[in-house]
Amino acid sequence: TPKPSSAASDVYKRQILSSKKAQLWTDLRLDEDGFISYFIPHDILGSRQAGRVARAIAEAETYRMAAMIAFPVAKSLSIPLRTAESKLADLSESISQLQTEPGVHTAKDGHFLGELSSLASRAEQWISGYGLRFTASEAYSQLLNKNLFELAESPIPGVQSLSEFMDRRFQPAMG
Repeated sequence: TPKPSSAASDVYKRQILSSKKAQLWTDLRLDEDGFISYFIPHDILGSRQAGRVARAIAEAETYRMAAMIAFPVAKSLSIPLRTAESKLADLSESISQLQTEPGVHTAKDGHFLGELSSLASRAEQWISGYGLRFTASEAYSQLLNKNLFELAESPIPGVQSLSEFMDRRFQPAMG
């Protein structure tokens, strides 16, 4: 497997894409301008093939960033969702206890119904307010996976592929 020139080796420590015709080298780190640099040796590629590889990588990064638009929302909803889940568990426990008591408990039943309605209303607000964003994130995640599959990476022993990187770093965030 050819390696990049020594100057490129200092910057591009990992080869993450290798096929029979193309290679891609990057360290996947933002530079001082906020960009990730890629090196695609094109001495064995025609300009169109190199352009296709560059386009595929640009699309993969675009899909990855677009898929992450829901991450801050999901993070901001984690505490309210945990609180609602805890309230629902407490409410379920209270309802279970009430069912073991003899008689009719209209006032308590009404209270429980009000609490359940309030929790359901909040859940519906979250779904209507953020559901589309989560759906879009899932769609972009699927596009990214399709794009990576179409790159048809070949494994290089001891070198992490772009797909492996995404499996370790990106997919858990989408989980």
